[in-house]
Amino acid sequence: MSEDTPISGPRIPWRFLIPLHAFVALVLLIAVAFSFGEIFPFNTSLGLYRFLPGNILFDLLWVYAITALAAVVVYKKGATLSHWLLKLHQFATRGSYKYHLQNLGPERRKEPKLGRLLPPSLAAMGLAYTLSDASSIADFLFVTESFDTLPPTSAQILVITMPVFFILILLTGVMVLLFLPAWLLEDEGVICERKIAGTRLTVDIEGVGNWHLSLLNGFAMISTLIAYSVIITDIVDWLQTVPSQTELTIWFYLVPMVVIFLAPLIAIAPISIVYIGYELSMYRNQEELENRLEAEGINHVIIEMPVVPDDD
Repeated sequence: MSEDTPISGPRIPWRFLIPLHAFVALVLLIAVAFSFGEIFPFNTSLGLYRFLPGNILFDLLWVYAITALAAVVVYKKGATLSHWLLKLHQFATRGSYKYHLQNLGPERRKEPKLGRLLPPSLAAMGLAYTLSDASSIADFLFVTESFDTLPPTSAQILVITMPVFFILILLTGVMVLLFLPAWLLEDEGVICERKIAGTRLTVDIEGVGNWHLSLLNGFAMISTLIAYSVIITDIVDWLQTVPSQTELTIWFYLVPMVVIFLAPLIAIAPISIVYIGYELSMYRNQEELENRLEAEGINHVIIEMPVVPDDD
């Protein structure tokens, strides 16, 4: 194992986490208050999610329970998940790579990883839109009949935005489980070198974790762009049909639109809970993963890059 010391706390700044979670708590409390105040139609015993028991308040507590469970899985089984991902890479590339471990300096362990929280949020956003757009899946996940009590034209903004948002926050904690194995492989310095015949002066290497992350990040960006393109188009079409006189308050229209455009930021809150579990277990999971890889003959290497002389 490298000379790093165990991490005693999350590297994500508390000055970011505390305001973020406070803002998300405010958004969820508004959703609950509007539902029990009969402004939003989610005040029935069915709640939001068809397969989870309880009303909207209990459903939101279930979301955090699922997120906490994902954090426990990350904390306990992070090394196992990363090892499975390495096996997937070996299978997908059909044995065309050799694998090594880089010796990473301790300064790499001190780098803030705040930027890691956004891609899972965007990926969850794209997936949430895809699921909500499929009526059969949306009906299975979300209590869509709640909208039947609302004016069909005036209330269309809720039909457009709320299934996407609530499915998003349900998925985020689980979505991190797709990113975590790649993060651990990246932090451990697992790289692959393409096998070639003969000799060469430079090596063709890439990080195994980076390979997986590039696929996930690509999905996150493309799916989110598609989701927002369709959502914005639907909102513009709806604004052209909404009657000038309506019995609904301005908050009924304003809150859903603000929430859906801030949804990826809101989703970072549950993601950060799982990521804290990852960071607190990183040292132990790295050590366990390293032992597994060394048992399979994957050892540390030092990659020396050729020195290019100056033109002077």
